[in-house]
Amino acid sequence: MKKVTVVIPVFNEEFSIGPLWRKLSNMANVANHYCWRFVFVDDGSSDGSRARLDRLATLEDSVEVICLKRNFGVTQALQAGFDLADGDYVVTIPSNLEYEPGDIPKIVAELAGGADICVGSRITSRKKKSTDQPVAKLVNRTISALSGLSLSDYECMLRGYKLPLVMGLHLPGDLHRYLPAYFFWQGRQIVEVSVHGVPRSAGWKSKRRSVRYSIKAMLDLVLLRFFYRYSVRPFYVFGGLSLLCVLGGASSILTAIFWKSADGISLIETPLPLLSALCFLSAILLFGLGIIAEFLLRIYRAQIGIEFYEADLPIDLQRGD
Repeated sequence: MKKVTVVIPVFNEEFSIGPLWRKLSNMANVANHYCWRFVFVDDGSSDGSRARLDRLATLEDSVEVICLKRNFGVTQALQAGFDLADGDYVVTIPSNLEYEPGDIPKIVAELAGGADICVGSRITSRKKKSTDQPVAKLVNRTISALSGLSLSDYECMLRGYKLPLVMGLHLPGDLHRYLPAYFFWQGRQIVEVSVHGVPRSAGWKSKRRSVRYSIKAMLDLVLLRFFYRYSVRPFYVFGGLSLLCVLGGASSILTAIFWKSADGISLIETPLPLLSALCFLSAILLFGLGIIAEFLLRIYRAQIGIEFYEADLPIDLQRGD
């Protein structure tokens, strides 16, 4: 039997834990051809969520609870669940009752069929996608264009991963929504399936997504792209900036010399010589920082034993034969 770990981040969801567990338990009873394990991660809740989770863990053998010391955010809560997960697949679902646990076997089936990551795309009971709002459409299209991975719902948290992909994964900030794009850049197979989105009642509504939130989401994606492309070659970044500073300094001093020869303007009458000196000094500093960053990167990777390449090893090598 394939083993599936379901990671559920919880933050101030005291009254949704009971209904959610009943749905998860029913799902596990129906899909009993898998071995299920449920990891609830309390992300520093200030209500009675922790007490309810502890009570649930004492009653159910398949439930484990991780309690973070404070609210670290969804990304870190998921990371804590990934670190405790075992088995073949890991599925993430929030505890806010906006998703139907009955769709989890559909996610797992795609992973068992060969996909590395399966991403849900929410459809409401009115057969209308939750991303039909103009702002949501614009955000998804922009993210798809920047990442190169076209998904209709980057905000959907009902997702499945093959466990080896997320083991030892460390992402800063709120970059959990871009995990599919991150693995897509690594050449992994991504599939998207429709899942049921359940609108929350008036007492459970979360804050509306604002323009500020959308801008932060774009910046997070740019940051992730930067980390992915240049984390193994930081000298390209510092060296490129150093080259730009050299070009800026050379342009400044040449312009000052041209003004001197053509119009007789003295060098001391313009800030160009000072700007040129500043650019050249910045170029030297950036060049040195690039070299230092390269040395630090190599020392770090040698210390933790991580190579600069990723490959799928043959089965006999994976088993150590």
